[in-house]
Amino acid sequence: MNNRSRQAIWLALAGSIVLMIGMGYGRFAFTGVLPLMLNEGLLTLHQGNLAASANYAGYLVGALLLARVQPGAASRLSIISAGLTIASLALLAWVSSPWTIIALRAVAGALSAITLIAGSLWLLEHMGHHHGAPLLYAGVGLGIFISAEGIALGHALSLTSQQIWLLCALCAGLLLALAIRWLLTPPAALVRVSHVETSLPEAGSDTRRAA
Repeated sequence: MNNRSRQAIWLALAGSIVLMIGMGYGRFAFTGVLPLMLNEGLLTLHQGNLAASANYAGYLVGALLLARVQPGAASRLSIISAGLTIASLALLAWVSSPWTIIALRAVAGALSAITLIAGSLWLLEHMGHHHGAPLLYAGVGLGIFISAEGIALGHALSLTSQQIWLLCALCAGLLLALAIRWLLTPPAALVRVSHVETSLPEAGSDTRRAA
């Protein structure tokens, strides 16, 4: 595997990680933790439904907020939205007020939409890496799977819901640490390597024709 291929995979994986954090952890991890929160009395069933509805409403708001975003801002938005998602997960480890939890779920919903849109814009438009789309969008499913396994581990270890939220925040933070270098990669880097690689066969074919 040459340098360009490795770079292309890492760039797609970085975009995928943004979606893992925003969608897998920020949006869907709540489903796995909610039963424990109900058992602990942190939320009633009605409040849990309100938290879910707030998340959906937040998702809509987040999507609308990015209606006019430019691809050049996507790298910064991806990092900020993923970082704020991690912060919202960590806050759930400390708060116990139902209305604060509901508000945090609304914020997480908005951030999940922002990560999805910003991550897509960054990889596909800003970086121009269209072939990375399959790995990019696999991040949603991968995030759901990884977060679900972490939550299952938390249940097996008899952790409280707040401890599980902290575990989710730590895991998501590690993922962002892996991706942040690539999220800061200038688009010219991929274009430059791609240009060199695609120009080499043409030079070789000219040599053969000259011979």
